[in-house]
Amino acid sequence: MASFMGGLPEYTHKTRRGVSEKAIKVRNAFSLAKSPERLLFEEIPQAIGFSDIRSDQNSERMEEFSQVLIEVLRELKNAYDTLLANQKALLAQAFNIDPNLPLADVRKILAGNCHGLENYTVDTQGIRALIARMTKSSGSEDEWLENILMFLGNKPTNRWQDSDRDTAEYRLTDYSRRIIDLEKLRLHDKDRAKSFDGDFDVYLLRSIKKGGAIQDEVVAIDKESAKQISHTKEKMRLALGDLIDKELMLGALAEMVDDFLNEYKGDKPNSDEQFEPQEARMTAVEEK
Repeated sequence: MASFMGGLPEYTHKTRRGVSEKAIKVRNAFSLAKSPERLLFEEIPQAIGFSDIRSDQNSERMEEFSQVLIEVLRELKNAYDTLLANQKALLAQAFNIDPNLPLADVRKILAGNCHGLENYTVDTQGIRALIARMTKSSGSEDEWLENILMFLGNKPTNRWQDSDRDTAEYRLTDYSRRIIDLEKLRLHDKDRAKSFDGDFDVYLLRSIKKGGAIQDEVVAIDKESAKQISHTKEKMRLALGDLIDKELMLGALAEMVDDFLNEYKGDKPNSDEQFEPQEARMTAVEEK
């Protein structure tokens, strides 16, 4: 059994979040063991809730002990695979993809949705790096997932500690939101390109108010639009200049944007809730 424990990933030896209390106690018993005999007949039984089994002649009790030990060892053996499965599900959920889909389908959907999004951001160290990993076509599905998780957690997953897992999950939440925003910009950009001649800019406005719903809207501005709004924009700038500091200016802008978006959107469902994965999901299923 010592070789069994030695073959487990570093993550399994260190996590407290990914295994049960019994598994932690058995793992500790192995790491602190002074002798194989004492480990087998005293420390492991105590770790899983049994008394010293050397004095226990009850065959049913011995059978129960064996079954519990087998379950704990199986839990330790599968802990790393469970971590990867959970991270795959979180990755899918972060982009509103069915977490029960096979990894190959999740990869296909994300690669399709993220293709070309690097052109909508100047961030070279964060979001573009993640997009590059999501759209990478070489390597197996497992290698693709590991590459993403290694970026999010800043180290290979088999060496993660619980703090690394927390970091990866936090960064996934942050980056997925930003990638979804880029997708909204791209969709609006392509839609308005049909009606605009020449260059134009696309902006995403968002208001998140404590106790209120998230409000956002995408707008495109071409040269003609810019001319039409320039006078109003200058009047707004002058009006903001009447306030005594930038904090009050931000406050005025925040309330104005929130009020306007609420009036503009009315009762329309919050578009922030979807990443437009349905089309890609159907494509992935149809192409299987």
